[in-house]
Amino acid sequence: MNITRSLVAWEALEQVEHMKELNKCLWEIVLLKGLCMEQGSRPGSFGIGYGQNDTYNVLDIGAFGDGGATQVLNIPQGKTYLLKPLKFVGPCNANKVQIELIGIVYSKTTFDVVKFGAVGDGQTDDSEAFVNAWKALCGAAAAGDDVPTLTIPGGKTFLLQPSEFEGPCKSKSVHVQVSGNLMAPKTPDAWKVCPSYSWLSFRNVDHLILDGSGKIDGQGSAWWSKALQFHRCDHLRLSGLTHINSPRSHIGIGTSNDVDISHLTIIAPDESPNTDGINVANSTYVYIHDSKIGTGDDCIAISSGASNVRIAKIACGPGHGISVGSLGANGAYAAVENVYVRDCSFNGTQNGARIKTWPGGSGYARNITFENITLTATKNPIIIDQQYCNGAHDCAKQSKAVLVSNVRFTDFRGTCGNEEAIKLDCNHISGCQNIELVKINITSTVPSKKVYASCNNAKGNSGSTVPTVSCLKYPTRPFI
Repeated sequence: MNITRSLVAWEALEQVEHMKELNKCLWEIVLLKGLCMEQGSRPGSFGIGYGQNDTYNVLDIGAFGDGGATQVLNIPQGKTYLLKPLKFVGPCNANKVQIELIGIVYSKTTFDVVKFGAVGDGQTDDSEAFVNAWKALCGAAAAGDDVPTLTIPGGKTFLLQPSEFEGPCKSKSVHVQVSGNLMAPKTPDAWKVCPSYSWLSFRNVDHLILDGSGKIDGQGSAWWSKALQFHRCDHLRLSGLTHINSPRSHIGIGTSNDVDISHLTIIAPDESPNTDGINVANSTYVYIHDSKIGTGDDCIAISSGASNVRIAKIACGPGHGISVGSLGANGAYAAVENVYVRDCSFNGTQNGARIKTWPGGSGYARNITFENITLTATKNPIIIDQQYCNGAHDCAKQSKAVLVSNVRFTDFRGTCGNEEAIKLDCNHISGCQNIELVKINITSTVPSKKVYASCNNAKGNSGSTVPTVSCLKYPTRPFI
């Protein structure tokens, strides 16, 4: 049985793998009692505090928790724990207890890429071994709760040509655990084929779990559009990995439903063009959370066809913020709705919360909320740009436009790197409708400077907002 991450028992474990890394037992009794301590107390246990919450990490021994409003027990990934039967006893006195259950997989059927001939020396082409291992995984007909698992071992770097991993698979769910590093060829001369879509792609694979502590390194080549693409992968779970140096978008989600993406680290130089962190298109019920993204373009881009997208606890920077769009290029119809972004930070980014559309397009971007946002030297904290034109803003006048409506920006605080902190530049046809700004407090990074808001064809309400947005009305009802 392989459990990639699991809870620690209330009673002591008899055995714990990877003791070389731990060097001591996990003291899980103290951890769990600390998790369940009365709010406001100092349990004298082991943990790490994050803001108003306390996180107790089973591998971080020695820090005190502060008994915050939410107690969180985090079980680090990339480890395997041999456990006795689990029992957790309450009640707990904290307001909320949260246990992170990412990547919990029960697997009796396992496949190791090394056993299929992968070398992992960073020089040998391991593509064929990976494809053959995938075929074995996808063709495995597991019974009961067994989830067939493909393991990519740590301590190795696997050189891969552009590869596609196709479904559907015979088992209801399959699991790919990446503990090692996946690396693209460094120069175009090293490519054996010219990829038209992406470097690594998964297609038609439902209930795919892709996680681990490994790294996906695109080497910054300019030959493909995305480093990692998922197409028609319903019920996808992606967590834990580090993605670096993609040539363009790091991760693409297309035509997929019920997607959970969490605990990723995505890194690219701030001057690298078009290196979106995560791009979502034609997908619904997507949840992206608890990740750190720093790129040369949008940290997260929500493209046409996306709906019911939730984004939470993203640390963005450098990059171009979290964007809806661009939408409506070349007269295209575009539709995005029901997007909720909360509890995110923008540090040194070009933009914060942004909606961008092209003149001449059609369709809508509606029911969009950005809430509880922290800004640090963000150049353009709040922006609706309906004259986008790929950033050139030299658009020809058009007779139609994407309709932007029902957009709410609330509880923004922090500093702006430009004098223009809020920009609402809407189309001249229908304008932006029902735009609401609430509890905004944005100041300049330079204490003596003032910031301002600009408005063009925007309609809606604003209250308790610094700077003042003069084109929006003060509401007749109080803001909640």
